[in-house]
Amino acid sequence: AGEPGIDFARLELPRGSQWLRLKAQGPVKLHGVVLESGDGGIIWDALGVPGTTAESVLQANRGDLVAGLKRRDPELIVVLLGLNESHHLNTDAESLSAYQRRFGELIGTLREATPQADCLVAGPMDSGARSTSGAIRSRPVMRGIGEAQRAVALEHGCGFFSLYESMGGEGSIKTWFEAGLAF
Repeated sequence: AGEPGIDFARLELPRGSQWLRLKAQGPVKLHGVVLESGDGGIIWDALGVPGTTAESVLQANRGDLVAGLKRRDPELIVVLLGLNESHHLNTDAESLSAYQRRFGELIGTLREATPQADCLVAGPMDSGARSTSGAIRSRPVMRGIGEAQRAVALEHGCGFFSLYESMGGEGSIKTWFEAGLAF
């Protein structure tokens, strides 16, 4: 019954509960529910929305994102983006520089919200497209996206792991596809 924005509620449910019903009056957007037993262990929160890009995360309400991250108080932030960008990003230096700047804004926001958390950027895997002849070819921009992300990760004190290099670098998507490991 207040101003629009993010809010949090904590409910304690009896152990073994199997149902939770929420009832709202008026329009509500529910961005998540956290169910924890309180027994400790590893908690993995995923902000995995199909089609997500660094740009789409930056277009979300920054205050809500920061408040939500502060509330969760993570010990580790893992960022895996870049594959969706590869479908529209060009390989020229200007495009990659603009991408690096925006990706840096995203990582800066995450670091500002969670300065106590360790941070890992996992660069995108090799990605391919079929040519008119049917051959599978790596998207030329994948290496550039990974290099931009590596620079941002190091600038913000994050670790970097290259999925692109770990799967074999340029052309590896074809090998993985032929081995039945990619589709």
